[in-house]
Amino acid sequence: MDDDRLTNRMGEGSLGPESEGCWRSPGHLGDRQGEGCTAGPSTDVTVPAKTHNVDDTAVSTDDDPEKRKKIDKIQAYAKLLKHIAVYVERIQLRTPKRKRMRATRKVIKEKTQEQEEGRKVSPARSQVSRDGEDEASESGHFVEVLEEDSPKRKFKRRGRKRPPTTGDYVGLAAAKKRLVEAERKERELEDDKVLLEMYPRLGSKILMNEEEKDRMERVKKGSSDEIAITLLEKMALVDKIARTSSNLKGTYVKTLRNIVKEVSVATAVLLERSKDEDKEEKRVMKREIAELKTQIEELKKEVRSPRRQEEMERRSWSIPREGLETEGRRVSSEEEDHPLIREKV
Repeated sequence: MDDDRLTNRMGEGSLGPESEGCWRSPGHLGDRQGEGCTAGPSTDVTVPAKTHNVDDTAVSTDDDPEKRKKIDKIQAYAKLLKHIAVYVERIQLRTPKRKRMRATRKVIKEKTQEQEEGRKVSPARSQVSRDGEDEASESGHFVEVLEEDSPKRKFKRRGRKRPPTTGDYVGLAAAKKRLVEAERKERELEDDKVLLEMYPRLGSKILMNEEEKDRMERVKKGSSDEIAITLLEKMALVDKIARTSSNLKGTYVKTLRNIVKEVSVATAVLLERSKDEDKEEKRVMKREIAELKTQIEELKKEVRSPRRQEEMERRSWSIPREGLETEGRRVSSEEEDHPLIREKV
């Protein structure tokens, strides 16, 4: 069977219908060849007068079942080949496109070299991604060559691809680390500020606000016992609120804040009093010690003076010895009180 006559009949309107002796040439799809061709630009090629016709064979072989099966099989293959021929004819060959893509790459390369000679261009933007070109060639699109001075090249991409970002994120990790460290230090400073605001500033009345000053003056007027009783009452109220409240309301929060301030101020007053008392006691003790030292020094000077020693000797010899006993040589009460007399005895 001749398979060349099974090609697509796309030009039947202009070339005329195919007949038994007319078919298309394999090399020239637009020409009709054969003996009985009535239309077509090329009909001067001579072919054998008798050609094989499937329909004639089918008519002549009706009585032979084996031949009939073969003819049916051939006709089925013919229908399949017709569809294949139509598909092949409609497919656009990619060889010309690839040639055009190579030419486009060459033009892009030349333009890139010219721009690099004039000024320094980032290599990530001066070259077109080869993956993008291959995808563009497969999808049937072309790379668009720009005539502008910009080093950017626009091309269509298929799918999600990573854009050229070379050098855009240099030092980003270090900057994030410094930011986290700065935020941590800022939080620490805020915590310290809150703690300083919670407690009164002892010894620095300039930094105290008006409310703290009023509280301090009011507490100072009371005695130590009154301050201690106030502390106990406030702490009992805090304990009650903590035991009876699951979700604290705004009024409870305000009460707790006031209690904390009262306790803090009262504690500060007690600390100041204890410090003042200790200072006064130490001051009195130091004064007494200094006076005693002065008296001791004066007595030492008086005892060591020559005049005092002579006087003591005279007094020792002028004392009557009536109170002395010969046997026991006991010393009288007056002699026992004087150390010089005791030594001589």
